[in-house]
Amino acid sequence: MAPWLCDIDDCHQRFADPTELVIHQSRGHPPHVCGICGKHTPDGYYALQHAIEDHSRTEYMRAYDASAASLRARMETLERLTQAVDFQAVRSALDTEE
Repeated sequence: MAPWLCDIDDCHQRFADPTELVIHQSRGHPPHVCGICGKHTPDGYYALQHAIEDHSRTEYMRAYDASAASLRARMETLERLTQAVDFQAVRSALDTEE
């Protein structure tokens, strides 16, 4: 079983490669609108990265009605993906679709 799960809405597609997961999330789902500032980002990794890195933890928790435990889990997921994804391959894949 592939270890990387797309947890956007009811998608639940699995990927063996985290890079393919991020590409899927960016292309396969509508853009996410930040609940804090209204910025549009690709859903999944990039939306999570924006919310966590560009806003305070308190803002995130209020806007998304998140608990401290769920925020920690999302931060851990973001860190795992940041370490595992080939972002050059993601950029290349997203650039070729334009």
